Amino acid sequence: MADAQASINVYQALKDQIAQAEEAYDESKEGASELKAELDKAQALIDSDSSTAEEMEAETTALNKAILAFHLANATSGTGIAPKVTKADHYVATGATQALMRATMTGNNLIEKGVCWSTEHEPTVLDNRTTDAFKLSGDIFHITGLKPATVYYLRPYAMNKTYKVAYGDEVKIVTFPKGTATWSWDEEAKIGRASCRERGEISVV
Repeated sequence: MADAQASINVYQALKDQIAQAEEAYDESKEGASELKAELDKAQALIDSDSSTAEEMEAETTALNKAILAFHLANATSGTGIAPKVTKADHYVATGATQALMRATMTGNNLIEKGVCWSTEHEPTVLDNRTTDAFKLSGDIFHITGLKPATVYYLRPYAMNKTYKVAYGDEVKIVTFPKGTATWSWDEEAKIGRASCRERGEISVV
């Protein structure tokens, strides 16, 4: 039952994403053919009796990205103050699979602010991004899902409701190698002994 409900949820999520794509689509705008192609792929999965939950979940992500790319390609200036990253002071706390970055953004009608990242220079919101944050002398954004011992490039960004995006300075980080931990048990003394080599994160092997 749990698997069946999960499959239903994935199916509904893709249908909802299709509805958003259809609402955004305008054949007269830039990038329309790319969005239509992704929309057709999504609809084909919905119409097929053999589509798997994994395929639908992956297509939901792809269609969401296609919608954002379409909006970005047709961004307008709008009214009010344009988004701006006013401070990216390079405060970054790095672990093996996570990082924190502080930045400050301004602008009217902001719909999103966060940090984007990639293993390539000048990451954009079409790469990886997060909006998870807490307040401490600005917004401190929480980045997860990184690979250990890997070079990444981070940029804070702010996006307004007309999909104008401002980026801050690029920051290079190198995640720590993943740590290890081992244990042993002294049966006579009933004492457990553990040792670890930890840099950023401990993993048990």
